[in-house]
Amino acid sequence: MAIVTVPVSKLDFDLKNPRYAEQKSQREALERILLDNPAKTIKLAEHIVANGQNPIDLVAAIETDNKRYTVLEGNRRTAVLKVLNKPVLLDAIPSAAGVSAFVKRMKQLAVRADAGTIHKIGLVIFPSREDADVWINLKHTGENEGAGTVPWDGTQRARFRKGDAGLNLLDFGKVNNWFTDEDLTARGAFPISTLNRLIGDPAIRGALGLELSGGALQSKVQLGELEKGIKQVVNDLASGAWNVTMLKSKADRKKYLDQFPASALPSPSSGEPLWAVDPDTTPSQQVKPATSPKVRQRSSNRTALIPKDFVVTTNSQSPRLNKIYRELKQLSVEKHENAVAVLLRTFFELSLDDFIARQNVTVVQKNVKASQATLADKATSVAGYLKQLGQLDKTQEAIVHRLTGAGPDPKSQAASITTMHSFAHSRHASPIGSELKTIWDNISPFMQLITHV
Repeated sequence: MAIVTVPVSKLDFDLKNPRYAEQKSQREALERILLDNPAKTIKLAEHIVANGQNPIDLVAAIETDNKRYTVLEGNRRTAVLKVLNKPVLLDAIPSAAGVSAFVKRMKQLAVRADAGTIHKIGLVIFPSREDADVWINLKHTGENEGAGTVPWDGTQRARFRKGDAGLNLLDFGKVNNWFTDEDLTARGAFPISTLNRLIGDPAIRGALGLELSGGALQSKVQLGELEKGIKQVVNDLASGAWNVTMLKSKADRKKYLDQFPASALPSPSSGEPLWAVDPDTTPSQQVKPATSPKVRQRSSNRTALIPKDFVVTTNSQSPRLNKIYRELKQLSVEKHENAVAVLLRTFFELSLDDFIARQNVTVVQKNVKASQATLADKATSVAGYLKQLGQLDKTQEAIVHRLTGAGPDPKSQAASITTMHSFAHSRHASPIGSELKTIWDNISPFMQLITHV
């Protein structure tokens, strides 16, 4: 085995990664890894941006014939590092519920990342997959009677984190969905030292329903009652309404407590047993399960692009449009992905053209000097027309924004029109069946409006 440091750009994903079914391409693998659990992906990216790469857990790889490296262990880290280095890769992710927020957050982290800590990565190079399998199996199959890593129990974790009660409290709140990382950092780094200053004051703790024993927080109030005060404190600090200068002395903290809303204070305890306010050791029945940002489930059961339950009444004056519609309901998207991709792009534009002609819609060109309207111009004009008629709801309007990049942050939107253009005009485009289905699922509410005569 050899330990080397190489540019992240020289790494390829393991398409046979046991976490997932075998992937067809590097692009499909990147998308699958990033969106497998968006919340965990963001958490890993945040940790790398804040602390750098884990020096005690190197990536395992094998070298390929073309002087590149296939990652056998560490594909999640590799995916995160690739998009932190090259955030434009995120634009190729098909739009779906929750994805635009994920992409936006990852791009924010990419801006904050230190290039010196993310450009290269440490690898352990194995002679073969078989040589690496011994160690990969040991890492992912638990203690193995002591041969593997023996995890700390709750008490040991609490002992390690002793003295950082504020951090534990924030983690506890995030586990219970009281607030998110974005809530905490909306105005910059969260003032953790100020939070520790507050909960270090016995009067503050007493009012919030907290107790401090050996550096660990405890409580006798019910979880829902504790939530009210903690959320108020966190919001006061995260928003900048109260800062360290305003809370330095005991008198300052008394002033803060005096103005504290009565509605944010917990109701008195009614004999609740003392329990640990810790994200690791709190009894499961007292903690609401954490949830990840919801990502729309892909329609993987159908073979064609357009599902059977999607029915339109096409214009009799547009026979070609009707034929394309029927072909897209019959062709296998997995077997004929290139043909389906080109037909999808054609069907989308011809449907817009047909609607514009039938309804006599005025198309506004963004570039007045251009010889003709772009596909984005047509989509935006049709959406504006439907909105004026009160037929376009917020969901359908958001679809058009994502398609055209006309949202509040165009760079964070997955450019589906650009993607469809590449299917028809780029020799480098490589459409994927799941990606095509996702694009259709995203635009279908809008298509339902414009394809009914």
